[in-house]
Amino acid sequence: MVFPSRLLGPLVDPEGLAEGGALRLLDCGPANGATLAYLASFPCRLRVVDLAPSLERIDRARRDPEEEWPQGRLEGELRRALALPAGERFDGCLLWDCLHRLDLAGVRALFAVLRSHLAPGARLHTFVALNRALPLRARNYGIVRPDRLAVSPAAEELPYRHTQAALQGTFGDLQVRQAILIGEGRVELLLAAP
Repeated sequence: MVFPSRLLGPLVDPEGLAEGGALRLLDCGPANGATLAYLASFPCRLRVVDLAPSLERIDRARRDPEEEWPQGRLEGELRRALALPAGERFDGCLLWDCLHRLDLAGVRALFAVLRSHLAPGARLHTFVALNRALPLRARNYGIVRPDRLAVSPAAEELPYRHTQAALQGTFGDLQVRQAILIGEGRVELLLAAP
């Protein structure tokens, strides 16, 4: 299915690129053919890191009452999951449903780790829950064009349903630029680094 997106444009529209510049983009979901085809149409340096399996493993381990998970250990595990070279910076980050695979402390640690890889003014795109009471199923996303997403449902229900209000304390210095209700219990969210 193809769905409209009003917030992807500022992140993936090549119109704003400086002449000779290339968009530096981190995609935290599985590689998607639609996204790859779209981004191949203009200069782009894409890094894909499917975080879902690592986030699920980390979340499971953190639930073990015998284990201690101070913030430093959590951030270290997330750094290893991302496997990004020190100093690598991105203009944009596609988080998709990643935030719903960690509790709030995990989300806070993920943003802290990502922050060191964001260029000034970088944009982050994600989806959050409208209401914690509504079930939230995982999805696979692909970019068809700056205002269209290819969306296919995945089988599993996401373990957490974070609303924008609940996540507010996890963003660090990232600012919410825009939030749009898109239906099916989700809000599309665009964040920006200073």
